[in-house]
Amino acid sequence: MDEVTSTHHCYRLNDLIEFCPFNKTLRSLVNAEAHTTLTAPAALCLKLLLEKHSEVVLQKEFNPYVWGKEGERTTTNTLYQNISLVRRGLSYIENDFGNVVQTIPRQGFKLDDALKVELIPGLELHTQLAVKNVINSQKNASLPLNFFFLKKTVLVSSTFVALAMIYLFFITKGSWGDKNFFDHYLFLSKSGKCNFYINSDAHDSIRHNEIIQSQSFNCLKYPYIYLTAYHGINSATFTACQRSLTKYGDANCATTYIREIK
Repeated sequence: MDEVTSTHHCYRLNDLIEFCPFNKTLRSLVNAEAHTTLTAPAALCLKLLLEKHSEVVLQKEFNPYVWGKEGERTTTNTLYQNISLVRRGLSYIENDFGNVVQTIPRQGFKLDDALKVELIPGLELHTQLAVKNVINSQKNASLPLNFFFLKKTVLVSSTFVALAMIYLFFITKGSWGDKNFFDHYLFLSKSGKCNFYINSDAHDSIRHNEIIQSQSFNCLKYPYIYLTAYHGINSATFTACQRSLTKYGDANCATTYIREIK
């Protein structure tokens, strides 16, 4: 098989942060340990802002750019949630970057004029090599969680549920070694005592909010809720913990797998 090479661009912000839209990552250029992954729509929001640096990006411009045909049904609240995720991601890497994305009342958003944006062209990714690396990594790790959500038409059998429960047991017990499976889960919202976090590889947070509204939680006992869900999939997984999974190895968690969510 011939090796396929594609070119992607990244952005350097004030020589402190690097943002690569193709893999949705933000990383510090001065602290190797500081990095995070945005959700797909949040990454596209930031990409559009960078492409129009110093310009005001109208709310109506975000919808088709980020959500495509579904943009017509996207609410203003959803846009604000994703802009909030962008701000949180930037401030997580550098505290001073929390206000880089400015809100222009009744218009949209823009980046701070003082922000130095540098395009980094020519980053080549070798597709065949990337695939090999993914395959090799899978040999040394449990099945990725999104394996269980490949097609919404797949019938969920008892074997599938059992595998899901075994898998979630291992990741909550830290079988990934030094890497915490939930490190890349993003904070979504706080309701009462409950703190909700969602998987960063989801297309958007609309489905998560719908599921949260349809469920009840024991927030006093389990204040940290990690929700894994995908658009168009009528099932989801909640990992409810007494302590933060990203701070404590043993957070005392309970996992619930929900099927046939409307």
